[in-house]
Amino acid sequence: MSDPIMLADGFEEAFIGIGQQFTTHFAVYDHGKCVEILRYRDGMTEEEAEEFMEFNVTGAWVGKGTPVFLRPMSLDDAQDWIDSAKD
Repeated sequence: MSDPIMLADGFEEAFIGIGQQFTTHFAVYDHGKCVEILRYRDGMTEEEAEEFMEFNVTGAWVGKGTPVFLRPMSLDDAQDWIDSAKD
């Protein structure tokens, strides 16, 4: 591993592991748990927390090793999400 794995400050309780894509490794976090952390730690509404995640966390590219925020779901739900993104 030559590139550093970047961690997301303040989301330690949402950390679920290390992911790999070819030779790049990255920290993986549970998106829903991150939203919960923002709601309870920072007093945000669910809508505010989702918006904060979208614009300030998942939308931030800090280079190779940028953390990934996973939304656990079934394969059927993933297919529905993929299909709806095409529209």
